[in-house]
Order: sequence, then structure tokens, then C-alpha cells
Amino acid sequence: MTLPGDIGGASTNLELKDHGAEIRRLLMPDERLLDLTDFVRATGKDLLETPPPPPDTRSGGRKAAEAAAGVALYPVLGSPPSLKRMLGGVSTAGRIGSWAYRLVEAEQFLRKDKRLQYLLVTDRRLLLAGRELTWGKGGRDYAAALEVPRGALVHAAREGRPFARGRVVLAFADGSMVALDLGSFRTGAARTLIKALASPGTVTPLPV
Repeated sequence: MTLPGDIGGASTNLELKDHGAEIRRLLMPDERLLDLTDFVRATGKDLLETPPPPPDTRSGGRKAAEAAAGVALYPVLGSPPSLKRMLGGVSTAGRIGSWAYRLVEAEQFLRKDKRLQYLLVTDRRLLLAGRELTWGKGGRDYAAALEVPRGALVHAAREGRPFARGRVVLAFADGSMVALDLGSFRTGAARTLIKALASPGTVTPLPV
């Protein structure tokens, strides 16, 4: 199975070969798959809006005691941020319900469900999907966790950082953004993703 140009690589080819039928079931009739890549959410500063905390029903004395215990234990349990996180820049930003917020929620769901995370780019949408972490062909069917219409994405660019040369930033029409890490030292997967997102009409569909 071959891919156009320098798209993908051995891992993409293997995924299509072993799970092409499962991937095909995620697509609509006549929908063209332009790219498929595994990813992790890039490390960096999280600026996503957070929901308000639940009401604090603790007594005043308990609040004071727990606060004092937390201060005392910080030198023991606390840990400084990693160098990679400090150099990562902003990794996510957006309000509750934004596309970036929903993508992070979907990514967290897939990780909690112990699934490998994949981003599928078609001529119509972006699909965040996951497959059970198994060897060979024994994994469960792909599960789609989120779909984003192509029109919701307004910008995509490779913005490499130290230890994350394959870092790709996706910006959405609602003003939110998320950075994905497609490779610590290699940029091939990131460049392929940008190409598929920038000019869907000029990219040859993947054979699935």
C-alpha cells in the first residue's frame, strides 16, 4: 500500500493495512480520507477555561487545617514544571464548549479508555478517533470521539519547539486553539497534516 508523495510512513501504512476496514466504517459515502496520524496533545501552558468549582461545604476549621497541611507538604510532594513544558508555549486556549475544549475532552476520554489516539483528515471534516491498545489486528473497532467540520478550522501551521519539532497548532473559528505533538524530532507527519488541511483538493486520497 503506497501513499502519495512523502505522506505518512511505515506506521501509517501498517495502520491502514491492518485496520482499513474499521477506518472505512468511520467515513461517509464518497468521503475521501486525506491523512491519518497518531498524536499526543503537546505539552505547554493550558489556557482553557475551567468550569466553576462545586460549592465548598467544609467547615472553616477544616479549610484552615487542610490549607496548612498543603503548604507543609509542598516541599515534599510538589515538583517543578518540566523543561519541556516550560519551553512548550501555549498548548491549549479557549472557552468551555469551544472546539479546542471539546477536542481536549475527547482526547482525555480516549486516554482514559486506554485507546491509541488518531487524527483523521478527510475532505469534509477532522475526526478524532481511538483504537484499543493491542498488538496486531486484535484491537476493537475504531471509536470516533469527536468530529470537526472543515469550516471550523481557520489556521493550521507547524510551530516547532525544542523537543517537539513536529508540533502543529490548530486554530478554530471560535477563537480557540490546540497544539498537537506529531513527533519530537521528525517533522514528516506534521508537514503531511498541514498539507492535507491546507489544500484538500490537491491531495490524493489514502487507499482504505
